Amino acid sequence: MKKTILLIITVSLIYCNANSQMTKESIGVSIPLIWNNSKSTYYFLGSPKYPTGTALSYGISCSYSRLVYKNFFIIAGIGYFKQEFAIQRPLNYAPNGVQVLYSSKSYLYNTITPMLAVGYLQKVRKYIIKEWISYNNYFSFNQKYHINESLNPSQNKKFSIGNQLVANIGIERTLNNKFSIGTSLMLPVYTNWNKDSFFINSFYSGNEQKIANNIFSIGLSINCFYHF
Repeated sequence: MKKTILLIITVSLIYCNANSQMTKESIGVSIPLIWNNSKSTYYFLGSPKYPTGTALSYGISCSYSRLVYKNFFIIAGIGYFKQEFAIQRPLNYAPNGVQVLYSSKSYLYNTITPMLAVGYLQKVRKYIIKEWISYNNYFSFNQKYHINESLNPSQNKKFSIGNQLVANIGIERTLNNKFSIGTSLMLPVYTNWNKDSFFINSFYSGNEQKIANNIFSIGLSINCFYHF
């Protein structure tokens, strides 16, 4: 009887120690892909136009996560994200100093993206279910505008193109006490894109140079974590 009790206590301590190590702190690598349906605004002969388009954006990020109270956790991370929009709109583009009315077929922003998040997790056997809200800010260091196959102007301005508040729900599978892999669904619930002076401004409204207005976005992320 004493041996049985001792065995149960020993196994319980081993399990609790492994469980604590697995979830208290972790470093993760994620590959997010986000599909967006967006629109913009410009004016032609005084009449407003609202072109729309869909595009897929993607990136890679590293993050640090820590339990702060019971099953609540916080995340801080940073990554690279290629944000793209497939919207046809006129550009403020003057090659060789000559203003010609060019229009984009699509445009993209290479960005560095810091992220902060807070969430809650639950463990079900070898699985971890997580729900969290993340705040992402997109700082662009390079911009590209696709006009046609032979004309794709770019620039290297440094500015914030916008920010997002994203609701996430994910599931992880623990491989051992140190590693887990999983996937998560991403749903941007608030998106604010800033202005870009590369778009033409007719001064009919204050949002003609706004990068885009989000209609709907949804994404998926592949995640890998090291727990310690």
